[in-house]
Amino acid sequence: MICCKVNIPHIRNELIFSFIYASNCKYERIDLWNDLISLDGNPEIIGKQWALLGDFNQTLNPSKDSSSGTRIPRGMSDFRNCISTNGLFDLSYRGLV
Repeated sequence: MICCKVNIPHIRNELIFSFIYASNCKYERIDLWNDLISLDGNPEIIGKQWALLGDFNQTLNPSKDSSSGTRIPRGMSDFRNCISTNGLFDLSYRGLV
């Protein structure tokens, strides 16, 4: 993870961008989820717009995962918990994927 604070001229608030490339190992991703939860309480981030971009190597929904059907495996549950704890959400998209 790399975090950047961005100041845009004529915009009062700073923006925070975190670029993510999560491990392929589900146990190592737990450390990332915990780091993200800790960052949410960091004074450099509190009250600012925060965007996380990248490859999390984990889906949020069973429909996006070809192997899980409708059940929610532990890794997906951990990722969902991280997202909801931080008040984040997945942006929807349109067009070609």
